[in-house]
Amino acid sequence: MSTITRGLFAGQVLQRNKTNKATIKAHCELAPIGPVFAQVKAGKKSIVKKQRVGEIKRGKGEIKLSGIPLGGPYTIVLSFASGPDLEVGDIRVGDVWIMAGQSNMEGLGFLKYALKGHKDIRCFYQSDNWTKAQDPMGYHYDAVDTVHRSNPEAEKEARKSFKQRGTGPGLAFAMNMHNDSGVPQGLIACAHGGSTMESWHPKGKRKGGATLYGAMMRRIEKLNQPLAGVIWYQGESEAFVGTEKIYTRSMKNLVSQFRKQIGQATLPWVTVQLGQVFMKVDSGWINVQEHQRLLPNHIKKLETVPAMDTACCDCIHIGSKGQHVIGKRLAQAMIRLKGGKGRKPVELSGIKLVKNNLPLSGPLICVSFKNVRGALSSTGPVSGFFMVTKDGERFKTVHRVFCKGKSVYLDFGVDKKGAKNWRVSYGYLPDSICNVTDEDGWSLPVFAPHKIA
Repeated sequence: MSTITRGLFAGQVLQRNKTNKATIKAHCELAPIGPVFAQVKAGKKSIVKKQRVGEIKRGKGEIKLSGIPLGGPYTIVLSFASGPDLEVGDIRVGDVWIMAGQSNMEGLGFLKYALKGHKDIRCFYQSDNWTKAQDPMGYHYDAVDTVHRSNPEAEKEARKSFKQRGTGPGLAFAMNMHNDSGVPQGLIACAHGGSTMESWHPKGKRKGGATLYGAMMRRIEKLNQPLAGVIWYQGESEAFVGTEKIYTRSMKNLVSQFRKQIGQATLPWVTVQLGQVFMKVDSGWINVQEHQRLLPNHIKKLETVPAMDTACCDCIHIGSKGQHVIGKRLAQAMIRLKGGKGRKPVELSGIKLVKNNLPLSGPLICVSFKNVRGALSSTGPVSGFFMVTKDGERFKTVHRVFCKGKSVYLDFGVDKKGAKNWRVSYGYLPDSICNVTDEDGWSLPVFAPHKIA
């Protein structure tokens, strides 16, 4: 019986090219020797006429079929020199995305708040099967790659957990991308909870499914298709293991090597800045957040979206409703990177002293931002701003804070001389309540202590 081992599988989403068409490059085995013909059908209608696409020699061979139009579902019919045809159904052409990182990309939000899937949004689960995307998409216990099954006890607990939990940002991301483009979406689920940057190091490729990076690359090579982009949520582990100082270097290496190995030098990435955590953690948390905030300055075609304003469902994982918000932000940033009408995240612009018009009052600290849509505002009193001594030994919350336009003003009672001893931070504590957003609902980024100009 003829089988395909690479490049074409039932339920797959094929990546469109610039002309909105896709090409199949598949490897066939156990097939009769001789020419191979293929056609594409939508129901009974022929979409791509029957044509020669390859030849089988010694029971195996490569086939190539171009010009498959946007949309679907289609059935690919392969005809051999003898024997029955091979039909591969439920094929779509659209955009295909990698979802990678750790548990907040897998998702642990409660499933009762999960979004309903869409017939044109598909997921390539870790079992190497394509089907309709639906949370939870972080299953490991039926994964092909051993790296996802290396801890049986943890997977036993995960199996219990996934009966109630499993909402991540992926489905919300894909639904927003689908709403914007109108084309089918494919998600390749690669994330694994608790993973460190070391487990995603590109050197792991040679170990295949024994490492997270190797497992991801194996699956990409199996699908044998280009990608539309990557969404990435990772960094919690770095804050705990003390490797936050090299986070930027690690990310630069990961992105550059990944792009090189798949042959897509400008493949867009969108990352998520860490949100809240209600566990004992030192300055590593905000250090990772600061590295993540600044990644777009170091890596081209990459953006970082905020998460600090989203609510957790436990001590470290974003709840379902927050994941929906993050998914939408990931999509809006990705749309812009892809040349569409998305948006850039809000960015810190500057911190300086300005005149206070109240009588007998010292200057105000003006924290200004760019890429703000409309004006900044907060639900209730502004929260999340801290004053930190320049030696980092002490910090204070700022109680009189207000938003005006694209800036936030802090009345801390310091003059120009006194300001030299203090730094301003947003989200300085890992469990900070940060509630300032623009009119689109985009949060300010967390930033580490900065000087006052």
